[in-house]
Amino acid sequence: MAAELAVRRPGPDRLTVTVPQTHDATYRGKILGVTPHHVLQQVSRTRIVAHCIKDFARAPSAEDDVSVRYYFGRVKSVKSRDRGVERER
Repeated sequence: MAAELAVRRPGPDRLTVTVPQTHDATYRGKILGVTPHHVLQQVSRTRIVAHCIKDFARAPSAEDDVSVRYYFGRVKSVKSRDRGVERER
C-alpha cells in the first residue's frame, strides 16, 4: 500500500500526495515541479505522485507531460506524452 498525505486546500476536494508503487506501474501526467529530492507529477485532479529524483537517469522538467514506468523497483522509462520520445534508464 502506498503512503499517502492529504493536503488541505480550499473547496470540497483534497489533494493527495503519494509515493509511487514501484513493482510494475505507469504514471501519466504533467510534472508540477522538481525539488532536490523529488519529482512531483499530477496524475489526476486530486492526486500527485512524489517520485524520488535519484530513480531517474535524467529527471523530467516542470511542465513536461510524461509517462513514468516502473519495473521491479526502478524507473524503466520516461516517455514524453507530447512528442512520443522515450528515455530508458
